[in-house]
Amino acid sequence: MSGHVIYACPCLNIKIHLSTKYSLSKHATERQRFWFQQDNPPIQGHRLELAMGGIIIAYNSLIQVKTNDTWTTVGCLHCDTKEVYSMLQAGHSVTPRQSEQWVVLHDRAVFGHDIEEIHKDDAYSEIFDVKLDGHLKALVSLSDTKIPKELEAQHKQLQHVLDSALDKMHLASQVRIEQWRRVELERLEEQSQRAREETTPRRPLH
Repeated sequence: MSGHVIYACPCLNIKIHLSTKYSLSKHATERQRFWFQQDNPPIQGHRLELAMGGIIIAYNSLIQVKTNDTWTTVGCLHCDTKEVYSMLQAGHSVTPRQSEQWVVLHDRAVFGHDIEEIHKDDAYSEIFDVKLDGHLKALVSLSDTKIPKELEAQHKQLQHVLDSALDKMHLASQVRIEQWRRVELERLEEQSQRAREETTPRRPLH
């Protein structure tokens, strides 16, 4: 298991990479020191420092963003997780050292072993890099003529990912075929050489 701490929503559409200052092996205990809670607006979770470019969203059309005067909260529509993480908007701070590099991870955000288990789930797709439930699973099976207008952008994104994956699979298949062909040719050449040696009569020694 990697020492890098990554949080995600339960379908892995949203991933939050934390600073390398946190250790995955100790994180379940360590994060308790970073519990954060406020009443107005109500925000609670573990306040942790992000890595550079730490938030990665696979499908932007499947997220929900809520904002107020000070906070932005992001949820995932695909796995129906209304609050994955919250961040302070620019110009606001909770403490003098608080900055936009910090994020509050909410209760349903998973990490570590839970993410590994999602990767093992039958519904997880390596091609789409998410657990295919709900919206995505339905969209993948729809033909172009049956896509609702409001879901066209999502479907195009999925189709692009699928086409790219198929191209990579085709290329990998061609490489494997060529490797197999070379191995077989070498094997046949070796067999032919042995056969020639075995059928060539030996000259008697004088």
